[in-house]
Amino acid sequence: MIVYSCQHYIPQLKHIWKSVFGDSDDYIKLFFEKKYRDEETLLYVENSKVLSMLFFLRYNMKVYENIYPSGYICGAATLPEYRGKGLMDSLLKRSFDIMLKRGDFFSVLIPAEDKLYGFYSRYGYHPIFKRGFSVYVKKPKYMGNDSLSISQSEDISRINSLYQNIINKHRVVLLQNEFTYSIVVQIYKTYGNIYIIYDKKGIDEGYLFCQYYEKEKILWVKEIMADVDILPEISVILMDMYHAEKLIFEGPYAGALSFAGVKTTGMLKVLKGDFNIARLEKEYPYMNMMLD
Repeated sequence: MIVYSCQHYIPQLKHIWKSVFGDSDDYIKLFFEKKYRDEETLLYVENSKVLSMLFFLRYNMKVYENIYPSGYICGAATLPEYRGKGLMDSLLKRSFDIMLKRGDFFSVLIPAEDKLYGFYSRYGYHPIFKRGFSVYVKKPKYMGNDSLSISQSEDISRINSLYQNIINKHRVVLLQNEFTYSIVVQIYKTYGNIYIIYDKKGIDEGYLFCQYYEKEKILWVKEIMADVDILPEISVILMDMYHAEKLIFEGPYAGALSFAGVKTTGMLKVLKGDFNIARLEKEYPYMNMMLD
């Protein structure tokens, strides 16, 4: 049967998360301390055993000039031996009813694997969220411009202020706030680095979250935000700093940064209201740094 979660089930939920997604214990602990809510968690339970789970956290989504409450589905997982029995189907459909009743206009998610895009499309999800990306395998030639510098920072107020100023220019975006971004900061304090980008006058120009994979010598900038196009110059700084052989940038495509390409990174389902999906997609909707 389908039930809301409670504290009694948390050890089982942590076990399922670990076995299905393989995340670290620290990461799982952080999720259940900071993001988890009983009333935002549905379970399929038989004889006190959790067979399947789904979380639907609440965020706001900006569409043009309006803000709409939305449900972000994550951690959707079923124990391997109980898959193919329609358990997740039941949880998803129940979550749609609950999100609709609590006033959500959209449901959004990031499929854990590419093959799941087809699965979620059957429930009315559309792959509209985009992310810009650029890959450097060689350090660009020296740009002849020393106007920018970077420094490590964990100042969430500073980062959130930059985020709000930059993201306000985007027309369709799932919004973060200081609390949700503080969790991202905690994650990157453990698994990567956070840098503020500033100019000669000490004025903040943007920020980035990155993780270095030493074995592969890859530096992955999982989000960079800036008001001006600084990718080549920042790539020189980072490749000198890390001696990386490959540098990957990701961030909002419909902005100032000149990304080389764009890829789909998330899906959206309209729960209520009259929204033109094709028109929304042309705005390169952005959703990132949810639980990265």
